[in-house]
Amino acid sequence: MISLWVMLFQRDGNDDRKALQNSFISQHNVAQAFALHTEQMLGRIRHLGQKLVEAEKNEMTKERVRGMVAQDSAIMRLLIFNEHGEFPSSSWPRPEPWEIAEARDFLASKPASALEELVVGRPPDPSQRKDWSLPIIYRPGQQTVMTGIFVMAVIDTRHFVRHFERMQLGRSGEIILVTDDGQEILHLHDGRLDFLESIAATERYRRAFTEVSGSLQERVHNAYERLYAFRRVPDSPLAVLVSRTKYDILSNNQSAQRSYLLATLLMSALMLTFTLFWWLAMQRKRKLMASLVRSQEENVQLIQQLQTEKQAAYHLATHDKLTGLANRMLFGEIAERYRARALRLRGRLAILFIDLDRFKPINDTHGHRAGDALLVEVACRLQACVRQIDLVARFGGDEFVILVQDVHGSQDAVRIATKVIHALSQPFSGIVAEDLFVTPSIGIALHPDDGDEIDALVRQADGAMYQAKFQGRATYVFADPALNLRNSLKNRIQAALPTAIKNREIKLHYQPKVCLRDFSIVGMEALARWVHPQMGYISPADFVAIAEESSLIHELGKYLIDMACAQQARWQQMGLPIVPVAVNVSPRQLRTQRVFEHIEHALAHHGIAPNLLEVEITETGFIDIDDGFVAQLNRLDTQGIRFAIDDFGTGFSGLSHLRALPVSYVKIDRSFISNIRNDINDATIVSSTISLCHNLKLQSIAEGVETREQLAHLRAVGCDQAQGYLISRPLPPEEIPPLLKQVYIYHDNSPGEKNAPSSGALSLPD
Repeated sequence: MISLWVMLFQRDGNDDRKALQNSFISQHNVAQAFALHTEQMLGRIRHLGQKLVEAEKNEMTKERVRGMVAQDSAIMRLLIFNEHGEFPSSSWPRPEPWEIAEARDFLASKPASALEELVVGRPPDPSQRKDWSLPIIYRPGQQTVMTGIFVMAVIDTRHFVRHFERMQLGRSGEIILVTDDGQEILHLHDGRLDFLESIAATERYRRAFTEVSGSLQERVHNAYERLYAFRRVPDSPLAVLVSRTKYDILSNNQSAQRSYLLATLLMSALMLTFTLFWWLAMQRKRKLMASLVRSQEENVQLIQQLQTEKQAAYHLATHDKLTGLANRMLFGEIAERYRARALRLRGRLAILFIDLDRFKPINDTHGHRAGDALLVEVACRLQACVRQIDLVARFGGDEFVILVQDVHGSQDAVRIATKVIHALSQPFSGIVAEDLFVTPSIGIALHPDDGDEIDALVRQADGAMYQAKFQGRATYVFADPALNLRNSLKNRIQAALPTAIKNREIKLHYQPKVCLRDFSIVGMEALARWVHPQMGYISPADFVAIAEESSLIHELGKYLIDMACAQQARWQQMGLPIVPVAVNVSPRQLRTQRVFEHIEHALAHHGIAPNLLEVEITETGFIDIDDGFVAQLNRLDTQGIRFAIDDFGTGFSGLSHLRALPVSYVKIDRSFISNIRNDINDATIVSSTISLCHNLKLQSIAEGVETREQLAHLRAVGCDQAQGYLISRPLPPEEIPPLLKQVYIYHDNSPGEKNAPSSGALSLPD
């Protein structure tokens, strides 16, 4: 009898321990699955954020990112902020107030550094947000991207509910996602979202962030004792805690334990009854073991599913979705292995940077579907041109890169480049109704001749590719060190330009324009001048072109317009006779609404009449104009601002633009003026242009007048105005008042002399 009771108590204890052990195993599996799911979600956020920041100006990449965000059930919104916590992009959903506040809190607490930053924010106050949102801020390392830019992903926490609502944890089961400061950011209780609280003062928080995984028992709020299984989320400030109350776990055994007790009592009286109840208990135990086996099988299937999803996510992150080729990230990884092998075996590598010529017109004419089909066919032809051991990658858009290993010299690279040119120059049939034709421009860099690092070789090949385009396309060019020096200087200018605008290093000089009837000053052209403290004088042709490429032209144009209006206001306050000042405006500025706002604000702020400001646009800027461009010009014209076509005769805008656009002046390019006395063709062009202007009720202006003979010829053919070094060089603002006071400009220098002073008298033949 004693042995029976001893066995009964031992069985009760064993069942309790087994139930606790099974619960710990189940909780650990759930914590592992939840942590893996969270890690994958953070990985997707890192990947999307990195792509979005690196391709801030690439609309195609932005569209792919938007598509990926739309397909991701966990990410509600993906926002990009600059180093000031401002939302610069107008093509993404505008952030909500609480999101902006969270971004600024991040900037205040996490200054920019070269290290990658991943910060989990606080869920918004329910009064600001009705849904269950969680902000996660990701800032890539500042060595590879623009300084200070970061991305905020707004996570739908209900995604976790949908994903883990079938987890069997009992009525007391809880899944908690906690940050490294002890604040709960997700609390699932019995499959539902619950209120959040801080657990920073608890033992479970301390253990969760000092160990990778583990378990413990802790009494919560002096109530039931809870069993916790925890696991850290790798590469993040997060940990997962899965818990159940000990009472809930052991309550499942109470029925069995009562049966054992009853069986033992009856066994003492009747062995037959004891045998019957023992058989029932064994049956129940077998069912429990079968349920446990099924649970283990489900866990194994879940882990396999997560591994499959992880592999799919890795493939998506390392391969181009359209062509299936390696993307830039995978290319870098494989290329480093090839480079290490080449160094070990003293071999050589060749990198071919390929860009398709005339691809954009095909995309614009036949649509993106045809363009995508063409890129897929190009990828197939490129793979057919190389060996299986070589690597073909797509860097984005119509750019491809081939890495060829075990080359013996430049001739091997030439042979492959020739093969690629021949393959891609063949017609592409079956994509649209007619055949499509493209050609490649190829830049070639050799290792170790042109560089030791893969990134350096890619840059060398990229620069050589642009040289191939310049030389006529459908050709190849080897890397040139001099080209790299020019690119380095260009990068230095681009980096210094924002600071120059902010510190007002760029100044305006003013060159007078005179009426050729009486040599009275009728206007001036504002010309930008930049003297950098280290690089010295930088030509406007250099830094304006760089501003156009880097989208800094809007800030530069706004700065120059404001400076010209401010100088006009100062001359006006001095009581000088004011003449209109012409400012060069980029066609890219006129394609946006901002230029009108800038001009209107500058005129109003400085109290300048609109007719005292003129806008000059180069003739090449009138190519491919659209209705928005014309509407912008008409809007400025209605305000009283007059327009001039600059460098007329050097572009291909078409004479129809003189009739259709609100143009008041035509400036004849200096290339026709310089040899007007010796070249009959130049003289004819100038004379015809002046006649055309008069017939269209426009005024003609000659640029670059440097000799008296040129001036006499222009007067003879009826040119209206002139400017150039013969009349006056571009002068700083402090030297302009004497000219404005004297109203007229006369010259007494001998024929052919340049840079004449502004004094004396000029005698010209009528």
